[in-house]
Amino acid sequence: MALRYTPDRPLSAADLGPDEILVTDAAPGRDPGLDGDVYAVCTDYPCVADIRPGTDAFLELASEWDQTTFIVTRLGVRHGFSDADIAPLFDRALDLYNVVLPEAYVSIVVATRIREGRRLPGGLQE
Repeated sequence: MALRYTPDRPLSAADLGPDEILVTDAAPGRDPGLDGDVYAVCTDYPCVADIRPGTDAFLELASEWDQTTFIVTRLGVRHGFSDADIAPLFDRALDLYNVVLPEAYVSIVVATRIREGRRLPGGLQE
């Protein structure tokens, strides 16, 4: 099975198909979590460790809502975080068939798993 990556362009809810939810940065003044067809993760924190509870809550929801596809956009960019900062927070997403990640996140997580001798999901075996 070929991996599907988040398109490398700005996305909006209008780009979604049936049973798809866009995962994006929480807008200023907006609560994190699910609101319609958008799941917002707060990244307005001084360090990556503070973002983890939000990504963990998202991943828990994604594992329970297995009939929904979650399309994760690049998070934290407007707050100065790099893909290398954020990608490790989505390590568990690599094992969820219903979470679509940016290609950069997948590359970073796969490289880390290979370096650590950890298992890769089917379709990503060396």
